[in-house]
Formats: sequence, structure tokens, C-alpha cells
Amino acid sequence: MSWFTRMALANRSVVALAVVAIILLSIFAVPRIQQELIPEIEFPVITVFTRLPDASPEEVEQTLTIPLETAIQGTQGLDQLDSYSTEGTSVIIAQFGFGADLDQALVDMEEAVSRAQARLPQGSQPQVQAINVDQFPVMQLAVTTEGDGVAELGAQVARTVAPEFESIDGVAAVTLTGVESRELRVAVRPQALAQVPQVNPTALFSAIQTANVSLPAGSITQDGLVLPVTVTSAADSLAALRGLPLAQTDAGTVTLGDVAELSVEPSSAQTITRTNGRDSIGISIAKTRDGNVVDIATEVEALLPQLEERLGGDAQIVTVSNQAEFVEQSISSMWEEGIIGAFFAVVVIFLFLRHFRSTIVAGISIPLSVIGALLIIWGGGTSLNILTLGGLTIAIGRVIDDSIVVLENIYRHLQEGENVETAAYEGTKEVSAAITASTLTTVAVFLPLGLVGGISAEFFRPFAFTVTYALVASLFVALIVVPVVATWLLSKRSVGSRDPHKPGGLQRAYLPALNWALEHRAITAFGAIAVFVGAVALAPFLSTNLLDQSGENVLTVTQELPVGTGTAETLKAAEAVESELASVDAVETYQMTVGSSDQLFGPGGGFGGSSSQAQFVVVLDKEVELAEAEHEVRETLASLDGVGDISVQPGSGGGDLSQLEVRIFADDPAVLREANQAALAAVSSVPDAGNVSSNLNQTRPQLQVSVRPADAVAAGTDPSQIASTVRLLLGGMIVGQVQLEEGDLPVRLTADIPGVPEPTPELLSQVPLPGAAGQVSLGQVADIAVVDGPVQITHTGGRRTATVTAEAEGQDLGALSSEIETAMAAADLPEGARWELGGASEMLNEVFVSLGIAMSMAVLIVYIIMVGTFRQLLGPLVLLVSIPFAAIGAVPMLLVTRTSLGMPSLIGLLMLIGIVVTNAIVLLDLVTQFREQGMELLEAVREGARRRLRPILMTAVATILALTPMALGLSEGAFVSRPLAVVVIGGLFSSTALTLIIVPVLYTSAERMKQRVFGRSARVEESA
Repeated sequence: MSWFTRMALANRSVVALAVVAIILLSIFAVPRIQQELIPEIEFPVITVFTRLPDASPEEVEQTLTIPLETAIQGTQGLDQLDSYSTEGTSVIIAQFGFGADLDQALVDMEEAVSRAQARLPQGSQPQVQAINVDQFPVMQLAVTTEGDGVAELGAQVARTVAPEFESIDGVAAVTLTGVESRELRVAVRPQALAQVPQVNPTALFSAIQTANVSLPAGSITQDGLVLPVTVTSAADSLAALRGLPLAQTDAGTVTLGDVAELSVEPSSAQTITRTNGRDSIGISIAKTRDGNVVDIATEVEALLPQLEERLGGDAQIVTVSNQAEFVEQSISSMWEEGIIGAFFAVVVIFLFLRHFRSTIVAGISIPLSVIGALLIIWGGGTSLNILTLGGLTIAIGRVIDDSIVVLENIYRHLQEGENVETAAYEGTKEVSAAITASTLTTVAVFLPLGLVGGISAEFFRPFAFTVTYALVASLFVALIVVPVVATWLLSKRSVGSRDPHKPGGLQRAYLPALNWALEHRAITAFGAIAVFVGAVALAPFLSTNLLDQSGENVLTVTQELPVGTGTAETLKAAEAVESELASVDAVETYQMTVGSSDQLFGPGGGFGGSSSQAQFVVVLDKEVELAEAEHEVRETLASLDGVGDISVQPGSGGGDLSQLEVRIFADDPAVLREANQAALAAVSSVPDAGNVSSNLNQTRPQLQVSVRPADAVAAGTDPSQIASTVRLLLGGMIVGQVQLEEGDLPVRLTADIPGVPEPTPELLSQVPLPGAAGQVSLGQVADIAVVDGPVQITHTGGRRTATVTAEAEGQDLGALSSEIETAMAAADLPEGARWELGGASEMLNEVFVSLGIAMSMAVLIVYIIMVGTFRQLLGPLVLLVSIPFAAIGAVPMLLVTRTSLGMPSLIGLLMLIGIVVTNAIVLLDLVTQFREQGMELLEAVREGARRRLRPILMTAVATILALTPMALGLSEGAFVSRPLAVVVIGGLFSSTALTLIIVPVLYTSAERMKQRVFGRSARVEESA
């Protein structure tokens, strides 16, 4: 690599101009880099979300989930299929392996769902979509007004506000909640329908669906022109719809108006939103994959004043949550940490060299390396987020290392009497192989992330790329820029002179310890091993989890009332929660949503949205600590009685990384119920398990109509006709869309029984049904009884399962997993039942296994690189010894700082593999050079260690101090960066101290052993 230096020194003006050009380009490019909270992560998961309003979980399972599962199960590459059937909603989650062709899988899934569409109920439209972080709202707003005018605002918001937001570059979708949607209600009169046996619910479906059609029917030729033929049917008014013919009888034509009442009414399936205790319209904004969160938020905020003016009156648009604020704060604070860390690193150089110009020479490597990485990020279309910025901040402590080694060597050559040009070239050439190898080892440890895959690889790949960009840039800066600048700023007179054979102050303190260790190699080695074993023995005391709390100033409060509770009762209970939230000083804004938004993500989304659940997004004051505010909110709400079950979680509902699942499998439903009770009792007995519940244990009363087949056949009817009639009575069904003056409206087919506001079991038994010999009542062909039904039905691989869930109340997810496993092992499950641990525990195990494999592969890669560098097999093995000694500092540091062992800290350990061997490479590279010059073994080791003491200490201390601001965890992105910094600081501290002693000891021991085995002096030129 020395030819880079030779070329740079021969063209110094070109190097200077190139540096200026890079700086000018960065001024243009860096502000244009996309900013977001976390990078685009493509999870290998595809969901199928389907709504069937008012349907029971069992009906959803039979009519939606099972047909869709059957169609999907043959999809190529499918790893696991889970489904959740709740009231009115079916959610199917198809998991594929990481690295699968998700685009092709999405096409296959859509085709499978399309094939199953014919078997699904009328009006159900499955939504097939891949999971990615962009689907979660980046902004949530609320439109409020004084008095009761919110209902009238809904249509205006949908007409004026939503389109403005949708037109912003980067916005993918705008979802409204709390808007009073309207529908065409076709209320069938059962008595009138029973008088017309020719007309059944199927005929009604068909008539409504064909009311507005436009179909191509070929073409004809007239006067030489080819005219396309289109068949149309238009019923675009209530009068036209009432006149739709249904059947021809002796009395004449029976129309839709003869058997049903038609009216445009508010939809029964809608969400209700309140903000800060007032009725409101909720607005959720999601971005596209390439959307810039900060730019979107800026444009939205700029539009608010004029949109409020267009809405008129006293309408106000309030920002409930804005992810851009957290992104900007995270990016800003991490930049500050990086700048402070860079300042500390520069101060270290000055304190060691005590020379201002030399400090400038080395210090320029930090901004140039960061600029180089940012330009690559900009060119590659990557975003600035907490992971790429975390990579830059971590790299700040490392990018200066190569320049320090080069500068210190140039500085030493100058002090020993060489002229500045010679010192710049020879000083750089002497260490070029060592710094190249050390940089490559740090970069190469990330290669296994691309091989092992998994969530950890997907999550931290942008981090690894950013560190790689910065380190490669720093290597070129050290080989090209530093020597050039040194020729301009340094001189023999400015650095002084020194005797190369005379030890300096640090060396005089170090050499006695080194000499003692070399004379007592066995004691030194056993002592190091003992310390290592002691550190490893502390590992079981570490808490383990996936990620710490993100630091967002947002809480999610979920209020669960008994299943089946109506919207009015839920709203009344939610008022009590709203009142308490308003009294908490730490709460800045809160928004409540009841009902389902027919979306998978966002307020009221997924299978959580229902009339018996209220979801609150609580935004906290930026000055308060999240943990303290969470505790205060939880304690305040715990004092409420009669408002259902309330849970409080940090974050905005993007996923719970502390929830464990125990899945129970059994073919016999009775066995499954018994096993579920045993598992629920076992998990509940674990002290650290919170919010323990079972989906199978939750039931709700429901009315069950059991058709008596013999009586139905005798009456001339069948179960499907009975089900359609009963469903009409109990809320109806969506059977299509019609275009009226009010717009494109869904059509709800229902039943209307005058004088009876709500159906009752007694009324159901008297419902008339059309039969072969005239109408019969429902009670004549079916039994009607109130029974307990499930709240949620789960399937895994198409089989019914029971799921017991629990949350880790502390930060130790691993300990809770072990406790639950122990409790379940002792549980007395009935014959035919089995269980497995899933949820966050399953993810944690996958992360530990995949990153464990990655670390093993990284060690092998590092060894291969060092074999290529030193051209021998035994020497690099000595260098690898410094890797496990990193645990001596890393484990106690995690314990002292109460940092969990999770994804970030494991990535820190992976990175540490590359970092800790750097010092050993620098040391043994010089020892090798001395031995090639004919020096005896011990003399070469002492002289190499003495001369490399200062650069090793400089790089280690500079890196440690540069990472200290991150380790303090003051930034909003600290949940990723802090564990990384803590691990690297602890590991680097111990490995540096031991490398200066243990590596020379082991190296001399290995060389002595070679001498005894081969009967000759062990020379370094022995080739691998």
C-alpha cells in the first residue's frame, strides 16, 4: 500500500485540490441525505388482513381464515403460517426465511388469495401486504372544534385536508379515524320477503351488485367503422334502486322497494377518536420507502395554517405525535456526541505528543473520514438514522487510529533526524501493512452478518456498512492525506530530537512490568486465564433482552373492557382514563381511538381494534424521563376502578419486544382447553411475568343458532339460507358499492323489524323463513341458546392452538424465558398436548445463535487476514488470544452500567473482535521487522513493545474517550448506541492492558516451543 503514499507525496497539490473538492461536494450532498428513525427493514413477513364486520371469531375462522390458509399453505418458501381470528377480523401472518424473494412471494400470495376469493363471504376484501417499518404512521394529527361540530367536519377533512397531505412527496397513505362514514342501508322487511318465495338473500345480493355495471360486449362494424359495444346498467338514485326488479309473480313485478326500506345512514362500522378529551378527527400519515420523515413533517406543519383557514370556524389541527421530532433530536444529539468524542480524541493526541501541529495532522482524519462515509451514504441512497449515525459515532473512535499510528511513526522518524519528506514516506511505509491489516480485520468481522442472516443482520447491516465506509475512508486518509499534510506542517526543528535507544517516561514505567512478565511467563499466563475465567463467571448475572427502551417520549395505553362491550359503554369508561391522563403533569397530549379502522397498522388497526377496546397514544413532555413518566402514568391509572384492564407500554405501538408466548398444541379441543389452563397457571406462578393472559381463556357470551337438519329439510330451507336471514337481522352485511349523489357508498343489506329496536333471543325464534310450503319460523327448524364463545382463535400451521402471553416487567427477558421454561417443564399437561416457547423469547434465541455463529466466523476471517499479513500460521494464533481477553472488560462493564446483553451489545462484541487485534497487529508487525533484521527474540519483543507502546496507548485511549459520550446514553438513540459503546470501551480497556503484556509473553512462548520442536531457531520467515 506504500505506493499510494509515494504517489500522494509526488502530487501534493492534486491531493490538496481533491480534499477541497470532497469538502465542497459534502456541503451540497449531506443536507440532501434522507433522514428517518430506523432504516428500511424488509421483514420476510406477509400478512393477509380481512374484515367481516359483526362476525363472531368462529364465523371468521370458518368463512375467512380456513379458506385463506388452505390457499396460502402451498406458497413456495413458506416457513411458518400463523392466524388470528377475532370478532370481525382475520389476520394471517406468513413468515418466510430471511433472504427469500419477498416480491415473488407477495405475487404468489396475492394469486393464492385471489383463487380463494370466490369462497369468501360477500363484501370481504383481503388486503395482502408485506410488513415493513414504513407502514407505521410517521405523524398523527387531530382536527378539533368547539361544540359538536366534529361530525360535520369529517367530510370536509376527507375532501380538503387529506388530499393536500397525500400530494406531499414521500407520503404513501393518509388514514382518517373518527370520520362519520355513510352507507346505503337496504333494510329488508322479513314479513314482506317471506311472501315472495322466489326472492331470497342471494337474489338481493345479485340485484344490488348489478345495479351499476359497465361491461364490454364485443364490437360491430357500421359504415366501415368498428364500434365497441358496452352494456351498462345505472341506478344512481334511491328512486332507481327502489325500482330494481327482483322477481315476477302473478301479482306483478316485485321490486327492491317492495321488500326493503332504502336510506343513506351513518355507517355502523367506524372509529371514534378524541384528542385531549374532545371529539376529533384523527389523521395518520405513513411514508413511502423513499420518503424523508423530516421533509414530510416540515411540509405538513407548513400546510397547517392554511388548512385550518380553509376548514373555517374554530377548527384546529393539532399535532399529536411527530416522529420527525424524535428523528431530528436523535440525529442532533448523536452528532453532538460524535463531535464531543472527536474533541476528546484530539485532546488525547495533543497530551501524548504535546505538539499542536502534529495534533492537527492527525485530527483531520476524523472529519475527512466522516465526510467520506457520508458521501458514500448519499451516493448509495441510504438514510441517516440512529443506526447509520451510531456507526459513524462508533467509527469516530476508530478512524483516528490509523492516522495516529502513521503520525506517531512520522513524528518518531523526524525526532531521530530524518528530513520531513523522508520521514513522511518511510514512517508511513513502515506501518502501512499493519494499519491495512488492522483496518481490514475490523471491517471483515461484519461479513458474517450477510451470511447468517436473521433479524440482527437486517437491523444492523446499515450500521456495518457505515462503519466500513468510515474505516476504509480513514485508511486512505492515513496513507495519502496525513503524509502530505505532515510535510507541510512538521519539520525536524518543530518536533525536536530524541535518542531512539533511550526509553521515554511511559516506556520506563512499562518495561519493568514487561520484563517481569517475560521472565515469569507461566505465572503471567495462568494469572490472565484466572482473570478471564472470573470475568466469564460473571456472565450469568447479565440481563438479556432484544433492545432497551427506545427513548421516545410516547406511551401507548390500552384499555380492555369485557368482550362485547358496546361503543357507548367503552367511551364512558375511557372518559375516566382521559380525566386521569389530563391530571398528569408529564402528559402533553393524548389521543384516544375506539373501534376498527379497517387497517392493519395505526390507531384502531389490526385485530386489536374493537368496540370494547380504547387505545391511547400519550405524548409526554420532552423534559421528563420516560421511565419515570411511565411509572407515574401506570400508578395513576391503577387507582381507577370499574374501567376494565389497563396496560401501559413505552413506544407508539410499533411492536412489543418484551412479550413472550407459550403456544399449546392439541388435536382434541377438550385436551387443548385443559392444557391451556395448566399452562396459564404455570406462567402465572412466575414472579417476573406480568400481564399474563390466554386467548383461549377469554370467552364472551354469544347466541348460537343450531339448525336441526331434519326439520330444515322438511320445511324446505337449508342452513345457508337460515344463516343469511339471521345475519340480516343482526346487523346485516356489506354486499357491494353503488354510486349515488352522496358519492360511492357501500351497501349494507340488513333486516328491519318495526317496533323492535334490538333483536332478542325470543324474537329470533319467531323470525319468518321462506319454505317450500310457505313461511316457517326460525324456532321451528333451529335451537337458540346463549353459549360462551372464544374471543380469539389462533392457528399455527393450520391447526388450532392456545397462546399464553406474558410480559417481562424488568429488562431481563432471558431470565424470564428460563423461569417460564422451568415452570412449563414442571406443569402437568394432559396426554396429547405439547408446548413451545415463542414471541420475543424465540427472537432472542435466534439472535444469540445467529450472532454467535457470526462471531465464530469473524474470528476465522480475522485469522485468515493475519495469516496473509504475517505469512505464517503460528504468529496470528497468538494475536487471536487478545480476542477472548476482551471479555475481561466487556462483561464487568455491562454489569456495572446495568446494560443488557442484547442485539446492540452482541454487535459490539462482534465489532470488538476486529478492534482488539489492531493493537496486537501493530505491535507484532514491528517485532517481525526487527527479527527479520537479525535481532534476537527477546530483544526484538522488548524493542518492538517499547516503540509501539505510545501509538497503542494513544489509539486505545482516543477510542475509549471518543466513545464515552455514547456510553453515557444521553441521546434519544442511546438504546442502540449505548450498549455498543459500553461493550467496546470495556473490551478495549482490558484487551489493551493485556495485549501489552500477554501478547509478548505468548509470542515468546510460542517461538521457544517452535525452537524446541524443530531444533532450531524459530525464524519469522517460515512460510505458512
